[in-house]
Amino acid sequence: MKNKLFLRLSVPELLAEVKEGKLSYLDVAEASIAAIEDNELGLRAWVSLDLDQLRLAAERNFALYLARGYLLALDGIPFGVKDIF
Repeated sequence: MKNKLFLRLSVPELLAEVKEGKLSYLDVAEASIAAIEDNELGLRAWVSLDLDQLRLAAERNFALYLARGYLLALDGIPFGVKDIF
């Protein structure tokens, strides 16, 4: 289930599942990584990609969320920015 998150859940739905304790930021990050790994060879979309850093950031920021007690607008949602020259 968790590796198919991006096929079935919107950002607000992902955040709701985090808030309900059904998902962690690491779950969301791992789903992102699975999607990247499934598609990157054909797409070659990333110039730079540090999946270990994504995992560490997810764990660190999830701990901050738990300590803070509330979600920010895009808390735990990984995203990439595409530049076109």
